[in-house]
Amino acid sequence: MDSDRNVVRVVHIDDDEAVLDVTKRSLEREHPEMEVVGFLDAEEALSHLDGADCIVTDYQMDDMDGLEFLEAVREDHPKVPVIFFTGRGSEEVASEAFRLGVTDYLQKGVGSQQYVVLGNRVSNLVTKHQAEQAAQRAEERVQSIYDRIGEGYIAVDTDWQVTYLNRAAETLLVDGEFDYGADVTIWELLGRDEAVEGAIRSAMNDRKPQSVDCNIPELDRWLELRAYPSEDGLSVFLEDLTDEAAFEEELSEAQEQVEVAESKFRTLKEKLSRPPRFR
Repeated sequence: MDSDRNVVRVVHIDDDEAVLDVTKRSLEREHPEMEVVGFLDAEEALSHLDGADCIVTDYQMDDMDGLEFLEAVREDHPKVPVIFFTGRGSEEVASEAFRLGVTDYLQKGVGSQQYVVLGNRVSNLVTKHQAEQAAQRAEERVQSIYDRIGEGYIAVDTDWQVTYLNRAAETLLVDGEFDYGADVTIWELLGRDEAVEGAIRSAMNDRKPQSVDCNIPELDRWLELRAYPSEDGLSVFLEDLTDEAAFEEELSEAQEQVEVAESKFRTLKEKLSRPPRFR
């Protein structure tokens, strides 16, 4: 096999050695990128699943059945494609297999065509799984970048649901850890401030970036909000201006005090510059 080719490692479990041999020859002949490793013992196979791109298992076996094997697999390998390739299943077995997380279910037949079908199923599932893994890695890289920036970042879908907060946004907006299963909307995070809602809705509906400085009473914070249209909805960036706003307020108060003091000083100076009156 060409060492430069990406090898697809298929682990096959069946208590019939003849089936293992035929499956290996058929899949590796039709799909040269595949490397099929067979096991007669399901218990033994469990310790050889690291690095597997796809798992093919029979249902009725001597040491443990396919459902027990599948349940054990999913404890450590929740995402790897698993195909039931069995001749003794039933609708009840298939239903339970899908409940436990099997990816596909293929009934054994007669002749070589069944191995062609199996090989195609393995190839398609591995391609899909690898694409999902690549997408997840890309998303994780993007999220790690957002987590390193100082500004808060919120991803919002077209139904106004919050799909992601970076660490800075969690610190600004959430008491504790954000619950992604609670279907929280952007309005629940930021409230219904008129300026905020107007900017966010305009960015979503008009597909144009919007920016607004706003006071969020619920958070007791001043924020600069920038909303940008994205493919899935909106990307919302938040910069905490609370300290800056407090400084500006304090500076303004100090300036007012200076102006009052200067006014009093000018008044006093004018009085002192007048010549005294003698009676």
